Amino acid sequence: MKTAIRLARALAAAAVLATLVLASHPALAAPPPGSPQGDDGFKPVPAGQAVAEPTLTSPMLVKVAYSLIWLAVCGYLVGLWRRGQRLAAEMEDLRRRLDPKLHVSEKASS
Repeated sequence: MKTAIRLARALAAAAVLATLVLASHPALAAPPPGSPQGDDGFKPVPAGQAVAEPTLTSPMLVKVAYSLIWLAVCGYLVGLWRRGQRLAAEMEDLRRRLDPKLHVSEKASS
């Protein structure tokens, strides 16, 4: 149950981070005040005039997506490693607790 909660928190943090990164991009910003409400931003380009490159490029979006995926995978692996460390420590603690009892029962049976 704790793992599901941690995973949900990590995914929520990644979603918030992605939203902040993408929302701060100028291409996604709100229209400037005073612009007409019905304007969808499309304006025809006169013949012979160069068209500006898009500000939000596909390679950048792919890099952001892969970065988020790798962050999630690394976070999951770190969580697994930490859980394994706790499990090993708990097993060692149980081994230490049971070891004196095992020696006592072996002496009593012989």
